[in-house]
Amino acid sequence: MHASLHQRNILRLPGNLRRVANSAANGSLNDLQSLGGLIPGLPASTALLFLPVFYVNLDPAGIPNMDDIGLNTHAMACALASTEGIYFLQNPGKFLPDAAVIDIWPRYWAWIECFQIYATMTSGRPSPSLGLREFELGSNVVQFMASFHNSQTLFKLFGATPGVRVLLARNWSLLVQREAGRARDVGLDQVLQCVNGSCPIDASEPAGLEEFVEGAGGTINDLASLIIQSITALIPSRKPPITRLPLKFVGAILAFVIATDRISESRAEDDESLFLLCSALCEGGFVKTLTTVMHNLADNTIPGVTETLATCLVLFRVAFLISSGDTWAGQALKAGLLRPLLVEEALLEIEDVVQKSPLAKTESWTNFVNLAQERISIRQVLDSSDCIWSGACDNMACAVIRDRPTLKRCVNCKTAYYCSKLCQIMDWAAGHRKACSRGHSISLDQISFGRRERAFIRTIVQQDYEAHKANTIYPEQVRFMAQSPHEYFFTFFDYSWGRVRIEVRFVTCSPIVKDLESAGEEWCDLLSRARDSAGRMELHVVDIGGIWVVPLRTNSSCVYEGMRSIATSLPPAVTSQADSPSLLEAVQAVLDEEKDHFRAIH
Repeated sequence: MHASLHQRNILRLPGNLRRVANSAANGSLNDLQSLGGLIPGLPASTALLFLPVFYVNLDPAGIPNMDDIGLNTHAMACALASTEGIYFLQNPGKFLPDAAVIDIWPRYWAWIECFQIYATMTSGRPSPSLGLREFELGSNVVQFMASFHNSQTLFKLFGATPGVRVLLARNWSLLVQREAGRARDVGLDQVLQCVNGSCPIDASEPAGLEEFVEGAGGTINDLASLIIQSITALIPSRKPPITRLPLKFVGAILAFVIATDRISESRAEDDESLFLLCSALCEGGFVKTLTTVMHNLADNTIPGVTETLATCLVLFRVAFLISSGDTWAGQALKAGLLRPLLVEEALLEIEDVVQKSPLAKTESWTNFVNLAQERISIRQVLDSSDCIWSGACDNMACAVIRDRPTLKRCVNCKTAYYCSKLCQIMDWAAGHRKACSRGHSISLDQISFGRRERAFIRTIVQQDYEAHKANTIYPEQVRFMAQSPHEYFFTFFDYSWGRVRIEVRFVTCSPIVKDLESAGEEWCDLLSRARDSAGRMELHVVDIGGIWVVPLRTNSSCVYEGMRSIATSLPPAVTSQADSPSLLEAVQAVLDEEKDHFRAIH
């Protein structure tokens, strides 16, 4: 037994304190409870002399059996007051030597388990005689353990104690259910110190994971849900900028996931079945949660952002490894992964992560990395001083396309451009009077992209248009023209699954159009302009974490008329198949003929 626990230490107390301590050591509940109020005002050397009083009142011989647990309340009340006294000795003074805690811990924890059973029996309501609440009990224990987070010896002791992880997970769960505030923040900080300390109380072993699962609710999905709820509570959306404290907590929670599934260790390619927690997380929507975190951290400069982004990327990698096909990549892009893809500093981490980890040998992850690197290249071009924007005159009767700085911008809406005063007057009379100040980009969700992001989207769409116009876009348009010559159509660019998927759709029977019409008059204005443009304007609708309309402007109707001619001249057996060799050859011939003077920009 450590020297500080011997009863003779009570004799060293001043006379009045010695009498209180002796009475408390002999079972006086009132005197025992009064010590909690005395300790904070005493010097450390004096306060530590009360330790034998608490030690003797934690004698496990007094723990009632299950049948008497609600009857022997005096012994329970004395033990409860003693656990609180030990808590006051350690917080905030941290008086307790490690050797003394090693001796105290078995008694302390035996009573904590008794109190947990009693709290469960009373359904979490305070007992009339004990005033015992499950949350306060768990918080005190967690804070007691967290105060020793730098002691490797004690954390090994705590981690080797059956039931500790159940209490941690249960307290974590109760904290997440509380409203945000200092109490929750302090509590989360202490829980996460316990699971991410220098010698963490981790869940990487099966028995440890089972305890965390039990404390979270009983199933691995309950633990996954707790993790997702925690991060969502800290970062509820991708709009408000994250502050330092939530970032610290989110980083610690993600570190817990990585430690639990041993993601940082070298793993064989066929070991994806061992990612128990990550599999449950992905099934519960974790990829969307990760995307929200990354979206919020984009362009954030607070300390710790780079490390947290790198952790998110590691977990994305695992999600892609355990997924079938591109499921998680699609979820991430639908949730707004475009925004963090603009953060070059974060994405430069990807190549290093991919090359060094055996987990990276999956097609989905490789495709994602290639896509990200392409996005980085686009951003670098856009950010270069040599980048000059092209623009089109917004007068539909005009065919001018030239460098954006040479065009004049409408001073009211800031989005319409004209090559001359006459074109601006003509467009005002043609309909810009109603559309002015609304702009030309329609978003059906609440994502707010700035000028840089809008330029980024237009550049991506322009790049994919050039890559697929000959083999997909125009052959599909010809097929639609031949099928219904008088119907108007638009081209749909779907980025929700990563690489673009392009379809041509009729305006009159597409569900997206109904949503666009409900968004306001912008769609109707654009549709009217496109129909009046004689082929110099096409409507391209983009799904990139939200529905956007990005018009394609051309300087000539020649390609449009060429496609009309193909639709009427080739036999239906050819035009009904967009991949027909004869159709593809005819489309390419028109594009080749017009390539020297035909320009198209988004």
